[in-house]
Amino acid sequence: AIVAGNGIGSGVMAIPYFVSKAGIAGGILAFLFAYVVSVLLHLMIAQILLHTGDTADILRAFHIYLFKGRFRNVLKIAFFVILVVVLETNLAAYISGAAEIVGTLFPAVPVIVFQIGFYILAAVIVVLGLHAICISEKVTVSVMGGILLIALIFSFLHINPAAAGTFLQTGGFSCLMPFLAAYSMIIFSFSAIFAVPQVIEVLDRDEKKIRKAIFAGLLMNLIISVIVTVCTILTSAEVTKVAVVGWAKAVG
Repeated sequence: AIVAGNGIGSGVMAIPYFVSKAGIAGGILAFLFAYVVSVLLHLMIAQILLHTGDTADILRAFHIYLFKGRFRNVLKIAFFVILVVVLETNLAAYISGAAEIVGTLFPAVPVIVFQIGFYILAAVIVVLGLHAICISEKVTVSVMGGILLIALIFSFLHINPAAAGTFLQTGGFSCLMPFLAAYSMIIFSFSAIFAVPQVIEVLDRDEKKIRKAIFAGLLMNLIISVIVTVCTILTSAEVTKVAVVGWAKAVG
């Protein structure tokens, strides 16, 4: 659940647009290729952290095994800066976006109230420790699965035959750029490298269990992404860049 929760995010809503351009053959290939590469990447990071003995410090592990040569310190600093910017902007986007969504239900309440509320909720979970994070990820991933199951049922009741037929005839293995675009967005959505240290700690450095967690967590991301993609493409009159826009119009 930690791997799935760290990986799946807003990027999943961009996947259907790129897959629709790649076509069914290119889309299937992009999903499979991205899953295999993601699994290998996460397994390699787990192996490095287990070997160094410092499971909490990905930056130090990369400094030892990845950043080489005269520019290793420059690369380490650059990676750290990018890391901070990416994590901060992601957290800010989640807090701001969640507050705006709830704010539409209570227009009389200032949005900043919901922003502060979501920040406190997120912070409390982290302060409570890794055990609380594990529980929260299990709950949120399970709820997401339930919502997607309902959405899947409604989507099959609103299939757009014209859209489905067009998708089946679009793209192919020869369309390199659409395939690469789809692959890039999928592998971005699968990325959960910062969940690896947490998995190692929770599973007491048991290599067999760690491998299973990585395989299963990324498989959950694959299933969620495929469901969103299939539902969006088969129902939407137009596959929008943010999938939920066209999908919601089609399904209601």
